[in-house]
Amino acid sequence: MAVFVYKARQSDGSIVSGKIEAESLNRALSFLRNQGLRVLSATEQKGVVLKGLVDTMNIFNRVGLGDRVVFSRQLSTLINAGIPVVQCLNILIEQIKKTMFKKVLIGVRSDIEGGEFISSAMAKHPSVFDRLYISMVKSGEIGGVLDEVLDRIATYLENIAELRRKVISAMIYPCMILFVAVGVVAFL
Repeated sequence: MAVFVYKARQSDGSIVSGKIEAESLNRALSFLRNQGLRVLSATEQKGVVLKGLVDTMNIFNRVGLGDRVVFSRQLSTLINAGIPVVQCLNILIEQIKKTMFKKVLIGVRSDIEGGEFISSAMAKHPSVFDRLYISMVKSGEIGGVLDEVLDRIATYLENIAELRRKVISAMIYPCMILFVAVGVVAFL
């Protein structure tokens, strides 16, 4: 699949731009037309496959538990302040430094702008948002308490991170003793 960069005019006259993944230029154009857009320009983006491979291989670029905690907490605060979800995502996208997480949030934002629910937009990115996260967001959408649910998710993820830290720190001493024991036996 190729990635195409497009610029199009919406029915209200505003100009939008973005990226779309499709098998060919004709399929990308027909998809955009079906979305009610009048395409002004569309070109294939070069070097996407190699860049995507480098991004996925970069272990420091992956979305960690701490990133999701901060994202959930900040999104909860912004929604609680009465800011629309798309503007919240715009604010958070500007602040995020990890390119993979930024790409995921840009995809979520474009899906929401296309009329999807937040939970279904997040469900398209299972490597970042797990099933529990998506289910809780969906229940928050349905109940109208998305800000509270996101705050609870952040607290839950913080508890998981703390538990992981405790388990790792508890396992360091036995591992060191085992390493020393193996070293002594090998020496003898």
